[in-house]
Amino acid sequence: MSNVNEKISKDVIDLAPDLKIIARVGVGTDGVDLNYARNKNIKVTYTPDAPGPAIAELTIGFMYSLLRSTHSANIQIRDGKWNRSIGRSFSDMTIGVIGAGRVGSKVIDLITRIGCKKLLVSDVYHNETLREQYGFDWASKETVFSESDIITFHVPLTADAKGMVK
Repeated sequence: MSNVNEKISKDVIDLAPDLKIIARVGVGTDGVDLNYARNKNIKVTYTPDAPGPAIAELTIGFMYSLLRSTHSANIQIRDGKWNRSIGRSFSDMTIGVIGAGRVGSKVIDLITRIGCKKLLVSDVYHNETLREQYGFDWASKETVFSESDIITFHVPLTADAKGMVK
């Protein structure tokens, strides 16, 4: 179930004969030929927390873009057209977050700083400290789907998560 952007295969490893370490930015090493690296005494590591803040900020940026139609306005303006769009505000939205782990919790933090009408969070693990800190409501996935104006997903692609949205 790998969807890896950068494959670090045997052929890639062989291009660097003095390689001592492979350090991946992000979660996981599924794109690395771990057996081959191990056989060549190359250490393999990753930085699971490194991209979290940037991903959370990008998520909020996408939400703003959708709410204010900046993406489509940009395309229209480049085509010489101007269609005024009113847009919507976070304060009028019920926002659903599915997955409250490394990235999801950062998204929750940013959303609560911005403010919204209601924040619904669904996760298989209920981190009560997180809920108390940010004051959101735990909700089932189905409730998030039916009551949210915007839904953002921050879950790993596992067998359980695959096909979550149909």
